[in-house]
Amino acid sequence: MMKENLLAQITNPALDPLIGTGEGVNIINLFLGNIIAVLLIIGVIVAFIFIIIGAIQWMTAGNDKTQMESARGKVVSAVIGLVILFAVFAIMKIIGAFFGIEELKKLFFDISPYLISD
Repeated sequence: MMKENLLAQITNPALDPLIGTGEGVNIINLFLGNIIAVLLIIGVIVAFIFIIIGAIQWMTAGNDKTQMESARGKVVSAVIGLVILFAVFAIMKIIGAFFGIEELKKLFFDISPYLISD
C-alpha cells in the first residue's frame, strides 16, 4: 500500500510540473501539439513579414517592371503560403476531431461543438 503511494508521487524534475507528471504518451502528445502550434505561428509570422517586404518593394518599384514583378511574386507567394498554412491547420483539427486525438483537437481552440454528432 505504501509503495503504491510513493510511485504515484514520482515526477520528472527536468520537466515543468504541469507536464512532468503522467504517462509518456501524454507527455509526447502534449509536446507534439505544442511543436505544431509553434511551427504554425512561426509560419504565419514569416508569411506576414514577406507580405510587408513585398508591399514595400512594390510601392518603391516605381516604373521598373522587374522590381514590380519581383515584389508581386513575393506577395503572391506569401499569400499562397498563408492559404496552405490555414489548410494544414484545418486538416489537423479535423483529423484530431475525427480520430479523437486530444492534443490536435485542442490546438488553439476546440472545434468539437461545431461538428455534427450522432
